Amino acid sequence: MVLRVQYHNDKFDYVNDFALGRLITTNEIKKFYRPSEERWITVGKDAVRGEGGYYTGPDRRQGN
Repeated sequence: MVLRVQYHNDKFDYVNDFALGRLITTNEIKKFYRPSEERWITVGKDAVRGEGGYYTGPDRRQGN
C-alpha cells in the first residue's frame, strides 16, 4: 500500500508500508495519512503502528 506523508519541512510524498515504518522510526516525518481512519496521524502525538500497551495476562504463545 502507498501512503501520503508530510515531512518536517512541510513537503509531501508517497511512500510504501516498509518506507513508512522506517520514516516513523527515524523521526523523518511529521504526519502520514491513514486511509482506514480517513485522517492525518501526527507522529509523536497519535497512536502509530508498533506502539502497544503492556499485556499482563497469561502468555498464550506455545513453545516448540
